[in-house]
Amino acid sequence: MFMIKIKNLTKIYKSKKKNNCTALDNISFDLPDKGLVFIIGKSGSGKSTLLNLLGGLDSKTSGEISVYGNNISNYSDKKLIAYRSSMVGFVFQDFHLLDDLTVEENIGVSLKLHDNYNKEQIKEVLKKVDLEGYGNRYPNELSGGQKQRVAIARALVKNPNLILADEPTGNLDSNTTKQIIELIKEISKEKLVIIVSHNLFDAYEYADRIIELSEGRILNDLVLNEDYSNDIKIVDNKLILPLLKRFNEEELDIVLKECRTNKIEKIVQDNSKYIKYSYKEYEDKKIQIKKSKLSIKDTFKFSYLFGKKRFIRFVLSAMMASMLMVVLTLSQSIAYFDDAKIIQEELSSNSSLYSIRKNIDSTVGEAYLKEINDEDIKMFENENISNYKLYNDCIYFIGGSTQTVTYNMVPSVSLGKLFVGSTFGTIETTEEYTKKILNVDELNIYTNNITYMDSGIYITDFVADSMVACGFSKDYNDVLGEIYETQSYLWGYINGIIITDYKVKYESIINEIKSTSNTDDLSEEMLDFYDYITQVLAMGFTFEENYKENVINNPTKSWGWTFGFTVNNVNVVDKVRHISKGSFFNNKLNGNEILMHFNVYNSIYNTEYNQFNYSSFEPHNAIIKIFDNYDNLVIEKEVKIVGVSNLAGSNIHVSDEFFAEYKEKSIFTYGLYFDGDNISEIIDIAIENDYVMNSLKMSAVQTMTKAVSVFNSFFDLLVFILITACIFILISFGVKNIKSNIYEIGVLKALGCKFKNFVIMFILHTLIIVMLIVLFSYCGYYVFSDLANKILVESLKKLAPSYIVIDLKFITFNYVLMFYNSVIVFVISILSTLIPISILKKIEPISIIKAKE
Repeated sequence: MFMIKIKNLTKIYKSKKKNNCTALDNISFDLPDKGLVFIIGKSGSGKSTLLNLLGGLDSKTSGEISVYGNNISNYSDKKLIAYRSSMVGFVFQDFHLLDDLTVEENIGVSLKLHDNYNKEQIKEVLKKVDLEGYGNRYPNELSGGQKQRVAIARALVKNPNLILADEPTGNLDSNTTKQIIELIKEISKEKLVIIVSHNLFDAYEYADRIIELSEGRILNDLVLNEDYSNDIKIVDNKLILPLLKRFNEEELDIVLKECRTNKIEKIVQDNSKYIKYSYKEYEDKKIQIKKSKLSIKDTFKFSYLFGKKRFIRFVLSAMMASMLMVVLTLSQSIAYFDDAKIIQEELSSNSSLYSIRKNIDSTVGEAYLKEINDEDIKMFENENISNYKLYNDCIYFIGGSTQTVTYNMVPSVSLGKLFVGSTFGTIETTEEYTKKILNVDELNIYTNNITYMDSGIYITDFVADSMVACGFSKDYNDVLGEIYETQSYLWGYINGIIITDYKVKYESIINEIKSTSNTDDLSEEMLDFYDYITQVLAMGFTFEENYKENVINNPTKSWGWTFGFTVNNVNVVDKVRHISKGSFFNNKLNGNEILMHFNVYNSIYNTEYNQFNYSSFEPHNAIIKIFDNYDNLVIEKEVKIVGVSNLAGSNIHVSDEFFAEYKEKSIFTYGLYFDGDNISEIIDIAIENDYVMNSLKMSAVQTMTKAVSVFNSFFDLLVFILITACIFILISFGVKNIKSNIYEIGVLKALGCKFKNFVIMFILHTLIIVMLIVLFSYCGYYVFSDLANKILVESLKKLAPSYIVIDLKFITFNYVLMFYNSVIVFVISILSTLIPISILKKIEPISIIKAKE
């Protein structure tokens, strides 16, 4: 009965240089269902390739292989697994036993692949290969011959139809070789056994059929001659010896005796043992191939066997990945922290007064303000929240040894005095809101019946006390009305003094301040008081809705600062500090006419005007540009310099029109106050658009949160690097774990183990390392989150004023973040296992085994 039919079989390999190499070239033959077939030939003739194709370990290029009517050459990987598992038994030259399994377990693998494990069956096959009692030994406790017997037993135990042996005696001594070949010969009486071998003596002594290959083609196909006798014969004085017979000592004595007693003229070899094979008609029978099936229990066991010797590597990989994950999670906490939430929490616990301004660039001694224009204000419009403008229009009364409270700075405390050197701006507000932020029931305003001016302001008793304390005014009555720097130039107008009784309300704090010389010792209550100063007490107040227009059009308020100034593109910022409106020799300046101090003019034009010769000045035109502190162009104007003079208290005089244009540009809203029950949305908008709180405390909080935000890009990069490193470790673990088991994978795949079983085996390893990583990471994150936050906050405190001691929570134990990272680790780990496994699926089993070899 036919078992195997091969038709036009071709196999072409591609070398590393991408050249085609033909291993088998259009060969055809057939084989019966029992007997011992030797495939012989030189190295590279295609012997092993043919064997691998017959066993379903490799794929053909073209042609057909039919086994019991099943065309295995077109089988899918799944069907080939079933074919190898049920119909084929492999005996490899290098045995390919699994070192972690006992002899009994190695043999039992073939049965387990059909979920048909039977100890009695294993004992019987061990007895058959003369290894009775060796079941509990491991491969490293066996000799080479014993290992080969185990490999044969593993092939026999599942009762396959076909046994394929690749150089089964190649690594054995002559005595062991004889024993193994004779064992195989005995097996071939019931099954078809195909042996690939270089040993011609074995082939011609034991084979029922010999197929000789040369360069991928069949050179000879010989079958045993039924009439052949293996005896020594003498015919016509010729000694005829059997083909390639290996003589023992007794047989050699017989040959020598015959040579001495008979007239032997010639010794020849009988070559009639094998004759050319001629095709015979056999019954063709189809056998159904059984499916491979490895139980879940045994799959788990193999997973354990593959992983137990690498457990230390599992733990080390998990520890490395978990350390990275802890640092990653801490970095994410910093990179993605919610600054708005932190600020709102601090606001709710520290203050009910909400005021903001645009972020400023500050130096030690001064802070340059930024304008909040109408478009900016629209962002904060809310029907449930009122907002009030804070103008940069201030009243200056600096004098003596002034102690100043300014933005982002510690109030200077010395000589037992506490006061400011100017108002911090003017709030355009209502009487009701003023009562709320001053925390008074009624507005008690001291006016002494002075004339009211709509461009004037109200100040608090704290500001009035500061003016008296620094020697600018004698008393409250002197504070009211016009405020002068000199006898020539008006600074502002005070309509009244709001009595807050701050000395009574904060008596204990003020006394504490007067007795304190070190700002590091300031208490929480003292800081609250300083916040009260910077946000309310040191401000001017106006109840006029068109305050800016009133100031611009005020005929008496005639003086202002300039910050950046060029004439014909010559920078004179150090020379031109003041601008005012005035007259020129009792003649009113009109339009674009200006009068310039002769020192300023000389610095621009390299002239030598002074108080004695400036009358000879010839008027001429020039281009004036005025810039703010951020180098933004405020005014560009062609003017006519009508004269130079020694201007008291000012550098330049301009016309009323020019001065109004300048005031319109120089007076602007730089802060907003909000009144409402819930302003969280306002705070979110403020933070998103780089606004800061006017509160000293909250300014410090924002400084700290801003400092963290500045490093967000760094932490984003760090997060990316850590994720990449974590991915690398996990992928490296997955790949190395599979590569370290590549030999076992190849053997099991050759024996008929399904792909899904490998997936389960290595997914179990992955789940173990994921659990270890998550466990270590949770513990590490829990332990180090508070420590990392403490280190971070202590570092950030150095950026805030020394008195700010707010302990913020930038890093907290975030279960959600940890959960997401755990999911990411899980997904990466699974992919790091599935991807290399899926690649192995496409590789032929023989390639995997050879890669190990």
